[in-house]
Amino acid sequence: MLEVFLVGIVICLIIYRMKRYFRYWDQYGVKTVSSIYLLKELVKVYRRQRIMTDMCRNVYNAIPNARYFGVYQFSKPALVLKDPDLITELTIKHFNHFTDHQFMISEKFEPMWGKSLFIIKGQRWRKIRHIISPSFTSNKLKIMFGLITDCAKNFTEHFLQKNEDVIEVELKEVFKRFTNDVLTSTSFGLAVDSFKNPNNQFLDMAKKMFNFTSGFGNLIKFNIMIQWPALYEFLGLPVFDATVNDFFERLVEDTIQMREERGIVRPDMIHLLMEAKKESLKEKNIDNEKSEDTDTKNIELTNKDIAAQAFFFYLAGFDAVATAICFCCYEMVVNPEIQDRLRAEVEESFDNCGGAVTYDTINELKYFDMVLQETIRKWPPLFAMDRVCTKSFTIEPKVPDEQPVHLEKGSIFWLPIYALHHDPTYFPDPETFDPERFTPENKRNIKAGTFLAFGSGPRSCIGYRLAFVEIKTFLFHLLYYFEIVKTQKSQIPIKIKPTSPNLCSRDGFWFAFKKIQR
Repeated sequence: MLEVFLVGIVICLIIYRMKRYFRYWDQYGVKTVSSIYLLKELVKVYRRQRIMTDMCRNVYNAIPNARYFGVYQFSKPALVLKDPDLITELTIKHFNHFTDHQFMISEKFEPMWGKSLFIIKGQRWRKIRHIISPSFTSNKLKIMFGLITDCAKNFTEHFLQKNEDVIEVELKEVFKRFTNDVLTSTSFGLAVDSFKNPNNQFLDMAKKMFNFTSGFGNLIKFNIMIQWPALYEFLGLPVFDATVNDFFERLVEDTIQMREERGIVRPDMIHLLMEAKKESLKEKNIDNEKSEDTDTKNIELTNKDIAAQAFFFYLAGFDAVATAICFCCYEMVVNPEIQDRLRAEVEESFDNCGGAVTYDTINELKYFDMVLQETIRKWPPLFAMDRVCTKSFTIEPKVPDEQPVHLEKGSIFWLPIYALHHDPTYFPDPETFDPERFTPENKRNIKAGTFLAFGSGPRSCIGYRLAFVEIKTFLFHLLYYFEIVKTQKSQIPIKIKPTSPNLCSRDGFWFAFKKIQR
């Protein structure tokens, strides 16, 4: 009898706790999207009855005419921001209150992932970002430009040497080989020809790295990692295969040791990070003399930090850049007049520089910039981005039906990137691919806080300029020698893979390179 009574008390406590969780936003008068509705949407996605993009828009539109609304990540309350002014206020003006992402995988459990710039938090993030940022200035990008150009030329040469005039390819597969070659060269200082050697160790590691995004079981693991990182660690579920961590850590350690012993200097990311490490040691000594703050003292860039950042740049650039190029090429096939205009810009630039393409040549391709920005507007790298409240903050009411919303330390909000990019209020006729949105004149009319392809504020993507240089350089050489055309296997309109955590084609990007006689 006592056991039954105790079980009853436990059940009552659980019910009380759950009700308390799911009424969290009621105390602030925040309208919420019901958990039942969210669950139904997720089930439809998992059952492949709905794609993630439609779910994002449905949830975004579920509470119309609101600056924000509440959701529950299982038991965690979170706020979704819809108002661009509020997004700008929280991510830029009051960034000091919202500096972190919610991923909590520890360095001890997953050293490479846990030490990366995307994961680290607070003062350590500020310091590491400060140390690394100079590696992405225009002068440093110019240093790496030659390496990117070599990879782009190698790509075009590979296909120019083929006997066929029209070469059918699955774009994602061949573009991943290009991004692999660029990243191994610019990040690790190694020349890897993924066309002559398609089974190289880097591509093998990339397959293992991105295995967590494929398959239903891995999707469940991915959600556990985001929602319950402590449980994820307790279960001993690795983010990446152990061989991946060992490979990259050993590679960077060996590379640094060899360069230091032999005095080797190569214009790549490892060299820039080694230089940043030297600067961090100088700053550490200065900081330790000036400050007693234990949060800022003793923060320096170690070889393991360098390995983690090089690993993360590879992880972030391998698939995302290849996917962006795929969607850009898809839009060029669907809109051939855009491809023609891009090629005309390429040919004019090529003639003006006498074939000696430089960083400045690529930087001056203004129509390319417009096309790429429209590509990542329509096909952004992420559906949404999170921020965690690190210092309590109150959202003051701006309209009659609002009341102050107090965000405590640890509170979460989401930036609905895909939904904002497809909101006709901010981007009229959002499903139409229209680079004219990003002319210098029209860009001024794009409301701040609505174009979030690379995030917003100080925690936005640090490598976006490098990614743009890489894509523009590649497409410059590709479009000079080839026309991108559809084949019988081409899927237009494209079908999106339903359960993928980012945008990708369900059946691949099948198109062809048609040689242009030069």
